[in-house]
Amino acid sequence: MTTCPSAPVPSSETAGSAPLLRDLLPAADVARLRTLRPAPPAPGLYAALCRRVPWPGSSLALPCNALPGIPAATVQAPFAPLPDLPAGSLQGLRLGYVLFALPWPDAVGLLRACALAAGQLWLADFILAERNLGLPAALLRRLLPGFQPWGPVTPARIWLRRGGLEGCLRDAGLAAAQRRTLLAGAAALIRVAPVRP
Repeated sequence: MTTCPSAPVPSSETAGSAPLLRDLLPAADVARLRTLRPAPPAPGLYAALCRRVPWPGSSLALPCNALPGIPAATVQAPFAPLPDLPAGSLQGLRLGYVLFALPWPDAVGLLRACALAAGQLWLADFILAERNLGLPAALLRRLLPGFQPWGPVTPARIWLRRGGLEGCLRDAGLAAAQRRTLLAGAAALIRVAPVRP
């Protein structure tokens, strides 16, 4: 998995008394996070899309698609150390076109864990077409690797059947604080409303 360029930004409020995420998350989510291997169908294409996201200036210094600066994080398992972090221990995090490529339970678990770990969470990912104006972009999205309507069912196709980014937020029990349409209506940039453990 490729990452957007960014520097680690640890929270200045990492409290020793904050519960660890593994104590707040269901055991199944903890097990998934430890073995999660995000792998978009065409890593270079989706990394390029991630670089084109108009992230707000206040979020540009936040890590994107990885937990840099955390020793247990590797390129193969970038989110494995999440369960061992205290809630609210990261100042913020950005996830750009990562969730759609994961099996649905993994995407929901990762989103829930990131929301608990980060004070600020920004997401850029694919959504369902909302209006007729978004339909051309949604039709073009079907040509992207992983979204083609033929062949075996892929996590990306299931992602759209389950509601895309908004469906994932809903299933994770989260809400959007800010929202902006991307890719002519085929994707969205969302700031997740803060979560209290």
